[in-house]
Amino acid sequence: MKKTFLNSCHHLCCNYNQNIRIIIGALLKTNIISVKTVLAAVVFSGYVSANDNSKSGEEVYNTSCIGCHSTGVLGAPKAKVTSDWQPLLDEKGFDTLWKNSITGVKAMPPKGACGLCSDDEIKAAIEYMIDGI
Repeated sequence: MKKTFLNSCHHLCCNYNQNIRIIIGALLKTNIISVKTVLAAVVFSGYVSANDNSKSGEEVYNTSCIGCHSTGVLGAPKAKVTSDWQPLLDEKGFDTLWKNSITGVKAMPPKGACGLCSDDEIKAAIEYMIDGI
């Protein structure tokens, strides 16, 4: 179970400093901190890093989406890859993809790794990933 959680934590933390992930992993392995504490830290770190200014789609992608959408982890459509996005756009339409991104879909948790992003920032990230398609 811990290995599965560490993989999930890596997914959630993929846009944070590698050293933070190493420290969190080490603390979990030694039972110094609990899973709840780690999740709270991940959420709080996203809160602390958030600011009052809206982020562009590219900024959201580069800080929160790139970990999965650059490589297609767990079936995530890869950014800027027409063959990954076009069938989804044809079948579901942009608005449904946007709503699914907000509420979570398949392996993607609600708002992916950007839980504190606004709905408009999530929309901008999708627009960035499909730009040119």
